[in-house]
Amino acid sequence: MYAYICFAVFIVVSIASQIPFDNGCNNAQDLAVFKKDWDNFTQTIQGCGTDCYFSESYCESCLGGVGFTKECADCFYADIQCSVKNCDSCYLEPTSPSCLNCTAVNCTPALLVCGHITANQLPPAKPSLVYRKI
Repeated sequence: MYAYICFAVFIVVSIASQIPFDNGCNNAQDLAVFKKDWDNFTQTIQGCGTDCYFSESYCESCLGGVGFTKECADCFYADIQCSVKNCDSCYLEPTSPSCLNCTAVNCTPALLVCGHITANQLPPAKPSLVYRKI
């Protein structure tokens, strides 16, 4: 019986050691980006967003240029992909109210989990003053 318990503990430790530990966006560097761009955060992300539809490596590079860590950039890449997949309005108008509302319902919960952040830590999504109504 002791051998089975030791084997089970070994398996759990082995698997756990292969899961990368990261803190998503909940670290000093990423939280500083949120704070710096608090009022214009939607436009900051949107600046990378449309090209993020097609290229993960570009997205990581662009979001890294904004100041995000790779782990946080990966969360936003997944968020952008979610918005394109689940919210038709986002493909045409990523900062429109309909896109932001759809994303809040369908994608933001996963972003918060991935980023290890709360809704209060994430700057508010604001529609752009410049978007086309279709």
